[in-house]
Amino acid sequence: MYRRLLELWMQELEERRLQALSDKALDEIRDYLDSLKERFSEEGVQAALSRAEYERAQTIIARLTELKLRKALEQCKERSELKKGTALGIEKKFLRAVMELLANMEREEVKEREEIEKAPKEERVVVRFLKDVPSFIGVDLKTYGPFKSEDVALIPVQNAEALARRGLVKIVRREEA
Repeated sequence: MYRRLLELWMQELEERRLQALSDKALDEIRDYLDSLKERFSEEGVQAALSRAEYERAQTIIARLTELKLRKALEQCKERSELKKGTALGIEKKFLRAVMELLANMEREEVKEREEIEKAPKEERVVVRFLKDVPSFIGVDLKTYGPFKSEDVALIPVQNAEALARRGLVKIVRREEA
């Protein structure tokens, strides 16, 4: 059975897509591990060999499970359907939750984009700089500048008003962005 476990792992490693693992194979693996555990109570070399084989089998199972999960997640990202028998019970629950989360994220993204498109456009004004002004972050979180004296630019109205109060710009005209 140890050899069969290695074959399953190697098969999963070699194939790009998630490989099927039957309930029968899972039952055989469980029985194999149980039989190894039963030998732990034996004395001497046989018990030590059983423990070592059990630990190696557990390592292979852990790596096989990790690989299957990674592949299943990749299929989730690609929005591919999982073929029957390729994911185990707990993997199916996990993957359904991941797929639902991805779908919710996608819906939220679409909703946010729609809200942004519906939002009123920010009012901007054309200004003429009266003095040199270093670059600054506008109320719209965009970077503006640096500007030299006599430069002309289109900036958010709130920033233009603040700069005008300080005598750095003269507002030339208002525009809707």
